[in-house]
Amino acid sequence: SGKDFVVEKTPANAYMYRRLRDCWPDARFVFLLRHPASIARSWHESDPVKRPHERAVTDVLRYVTAV
Repeated sequence: SGKDFVVEKTPANAYMYRRLRDCWPDARFVFLLRHPASIARSWHESDPVKRPHERAVTDVLRYVTAV
């Protein structure tokens, strides 16, 4: 992009940090992680039918383990 800094905060990109690192080998990454309970609550509240509390907790555990 020609810029000195690129800020990207899509949570799914945490799963593909190796690919991002390969594309920009000199890049420095800052990884911020909210408290897992806050993430689970947010994911559940955004769509309680699709993501009941138990599923939100399981999904967050998978996410945090992957990153």
